[in-house]
Amino acid sequence: GFSRNNLQGTIPTELGQLRLTELKLLHNHLTGTIPDEIYDVSTLVQLSLQHNFLDGSISSKIEYMAGIESIVLFNNAFSGTIPSEVSLIAYDG
Repeated sequence: GFSRNNLQGTIPTELGQLRLTELKLLHNHLTGTIPDEIYDVSTLVQLSLQHNFLDGSISSKIEYMAGIESIVLFNNAFSGTIPSEVSLIAYDG
């Protein structure tokens, strides 16, 4: 995986073109926002971006993550409120 690799810079928008089930970029030095293209990955089940330097707000496009089961974003520099669209994500637990 790409965890704990001292990756720097922003999350590449090109990742949104892949059919990923997991995107684990935790414990790096990533900056910037979560690209809108990531929210469009319908196959994504797990998104782990904790322990980076990501900022900005979490997009309302989060509602389009139809297959998501786990989103872990703590220890970043996000601002704003959690979008109400989070409640539109299906939870089957």
